[in-house]
Amino acid sequence: MKRTALLDTNVVLDVLLDRQPFVADSKAVWKACDDGKLTGYITATTLTTIYYILEKTKDRSSAVAAIDICLSAFEIGPVYRETLLAARKLNGVDFEDDVQMAAAVTSFLDCIVTRNVRDFRASPIKVHSPADFLLALRKPSKPVFTTGAATAVQAVHSKWYDPSDGTAHSSTDAANDRSRLSPHGRGGGNQA
Repeated sequence: MKRTALLDTNVVLDVLLDRQPFVADSKAVWKACDDGKLTGYITATTLTTIYYILEKTKDRSSAVAAIDICLSAFEIGPVYRETLLAARKLNGVDFEDDVQMAAAVTSFLDCIVTRNVRDFRASPIKVHSPADFLLALRKPSKPVFTTGAATAVQAVHSKWYDPSDGTAHSSTDAANDRSRLSPHGRGGGNQA
C-alpha cells in the first residue's frame, strides 16, 4: 500500500524557493511523490500561503505558476469547519500547525513531513523531518501512527463531531463527501 503524507508548507517552499541547505531533502520527498512512492498532500491553506510568499518575494506570475505546479503534484487535504474546530482543540504551539495536523488526521493520512518537528508534538500521527522520512520510506511499509493511535482517532472523532448540533458526519460520510466533491473523485487536487 502506498504511503500518504501531508507535506508542511515549509517543505514545499524549500523546493519552490530553492532554500538552502533544506532543498535537497525536501526535493527528494517531492520526487518520491512524482515517482509514485508516496501520495503527497498539502492543505488548502498551504496553497494560499505559497501564493502570498511567492507574490511578495518574486511576482504574480511566479506565484500562479507555483500554485499550478502544486495542484498537479499533490492531493489537497481539505480544511473544513470540523478541521478548524479540531485544530482549535489540539492546543499545539501554533494554530497554523494545528490546522496542518487536523487536516492530516481528518484526511486519514499516515504522517506529516515538516522541518519544524518540535512544533508538531501535539500530533496524533507520526511526524518526520524530510531526512527522517526519506529513511523511513526505504523501509517496508508499516503503520506510522504514534502509540495509542486508535484511541487518538476515537478521541478526535468524539471531540470533533458533535452529533447534537446536526452537522456530525461519520468518518465514512466525510470520506464519501470528499470523494464526491472532488473533480477527480479522489478527495483532492489533480495528480498528474
